Amino acid sequence: MSQSDVKFACSVLRKADNDSKKLAALLIVGKLFAERSIDESDKSKIIKLIEYDFLLRLLNDYHGKLLVPMIDDGDNDNTSFCLDILVHFVSNIVQEYEYCERFAEILGQILLVHCTETELAIYDEHVVDNVLICFQCFNTYLNCQSETQINHLIEAYVNHVTKSYLLNVRNNNFKIETVLIHFSEHLEQQHFDKFLNSICGILSSYQTMEKFKLCQLIKSLLRSKTHVKFSGTTHWSRHIYTALFEILKNRLSDQMRNDALGLATQITITFNGFDWIKQTSWNEDNSKHFILLLRLVCIEMQLLITNYYGMGNNDNEKFGTFLILLEHLILAFVSNLDEEKIDKKDQLQIGSETIFSSIKAIEETMSKVIEFIQVVAQDELNEINVDTQNIIFGLIRLLCIYLNEETEALRNELGNILPFIISLFMDKNLNKNELLQSIKPQVMSTIEQLSEDEILGEIVKKSTNQYK
Repeated sequence: MSQSDVKFACSVLRKADNDSKKLAALLIVGKLFAERSIDESDKSKIIKLIEYDFLLRLLNDYHGKLLVPMIDDGDNDNTSFCLDILVHFVSNIVQEYEYCERFAEILGQILLVHCTETELAIYDEHVVDNVLICFQCFNTYLNCQSETQINHLIEAYVNHVTKSYLLNVRNNNFKIETVLIHFSEHLEQQHFDKFLNSICGILSSYQTMEKFKLCQLIKSLLRSKTHVKFSGTTHWSRHIYTALFEILKNRLSDQMRNDALGLATQITITFNGFDWIKQTSWNEDNSKHFILLLRLVCIEMQLLITNYYGMGNNDNEKFGTFLILLEHLILAFVSNLDEEKIDKKDQLQIGSETIFSSIKAIEETMSKVIEFIQVVAQDELNEINVDTQNIIFGLIRLLCIYLNEETEALRNELGNILPFIISLFMDKNLNKNELLQSIKPQVMSTIEQLSEDEILGEIVKKSTNQYK
């Protein structure tokens, strides 16, 4: 924008002595913005003349009309137009502490109405996009905000942006989720804990289908904070624990169960174990819930293996999710029963009958794993698609974790697939497969352990000698 354009824009804004004239002047300025770029110093001059209070009045007026829609009076386009202007100045606004929280509040209210109101006449995707652009700018300047401002922004995100995501009747939830994730990524740990605690509080209180949308959102938020270390004492982990096991006790559709177990997997990865269930110590209740999770995942894994060749692409991700969760469950089950090595408070509080039935469930799952690998072993590996190859490698890793504790129960079945497993690591064409190479030390250690068994040792020796 040239200096003459800037002078003209400033001139029309100075002459506007009431809101109607200022709005008319704003339309002229908006047209200049649409046709030309503007530098930061000129932008600051113009926003001072527009005034933040005027923009807030326009937004409030627009929000009021959204809440009580009228027959089109021609004003909606004008009042919503201020959002187009706002996008140009949002980087200035977020640095004005006095106004930042007020803008966040009213923008959140506008977003909520647009996402939840079923009247198509109200919905304007362009308005929603502009509101989300403003929130993304709030995220970018988060480190400039005071403690009070950050707390107010957290409230706006929880009360308006998160609820827009949950109650959205449109097909643009990905955009809202992206803004929420971006916000969480910019939060320091203590603020992230507060933000997540508020969202997880909603999770534990909701008794509607939105609970499962929240599972998806919280999973994404946790995944975005991979560099943060958490302990089992966070309030939000207790909310998740309570909500998840309330869900898992019920009869669920496949999608509902996937959402709940997907969140269980992600929080287990986040805590690198089950402190989110255990909290400070194992007791009868949380031990019972741990066993419930173990049994459910065993059943799901068996079903996935049985129905694998009828699955779609989405189920490959599901397979990977359950592989990760079952690995953690088996390791925790074994380590938290060792009376000689751990204190009583760190031992699962379950009876011998539950222990034996849980071991049986794990054995049945491992038997299915071996059966699946045996079927795959009949084909040439290079004829199997990459997704299936990765699942096979994941199953082999899972089997090795199990075999570190138990080799007797499935000895005969195991002998049928050992030659195939050994061949994978002798095949020069697979040397570049990163996933296979990542599990190689673990597999080789397990094979070395199995070679000490009289029967399995002969199979290992014979299979290895073929490649010498």
